[in-house]
Amino acid sequence: MLAFALLPLLALSAMAIKVTVPNNSTGWTSTGPQMIMWDSVSTDPGNFTIQLISPNTPNAPTTLAKEVNTADGSYTYTPTSYVAVGQQYRVNFISTSSQAGILAQSDYFEVKQGDATASSSSSSASSASMSGASQSASATLSQISASGSSAAAAASSSRAAGQLTAGVSGAGVVAAALLAFFA
Repeated sequence: MLAFALLPLLALSAMAIKVTVPNNSTGWTSTGPQMIMWDSVSTDPGNFTIQLISPNTPNAPTTLAKEVNTADGSYTYTPTSYVAVGQQYRVNFISTSSQAGILAQSDYFEVKQGDATASSSSSSASSASMSGASQSASATLSQISASGSSAAAAASSSRAAGQLTAGVSGAGVVAAALLAFFA
């Protein structure tokens, strides 16, 4: 008889929004975009607010997003700053109706250290490479200009001067374009 009494409660719990990610086995990292996913049914509210509960300030949730469409099934949160490494984080879905309350809550999850150094060092390497290319293009432009001036001066008395100057000027334009591209 007790089993029959519990059956309606189980059916009701199957019809509510359920946070599927993050959970106690996936968690988040301290840097980069973080995925939040859920399952819902058509009778769930149309939208909700997502809040993050931090283990350091459990009574002061951080609002991650407002008016999230329930039918979307996922939301990508991109933090504006570093998320502290730690355990016992939770994501809450809060009702936006006049009777505000928690619609769903994630499992406790862990935020692990993210890898910020790889992107930082590759960015520095790209910057150094571009800077080197720019300096090289600048040096090449100077050489072409210098050789163009002396070549044009040497050939100014001949009829071929116009052709030589045009050839050097064309190379200068290419070098200037390269310099602008790498600057």
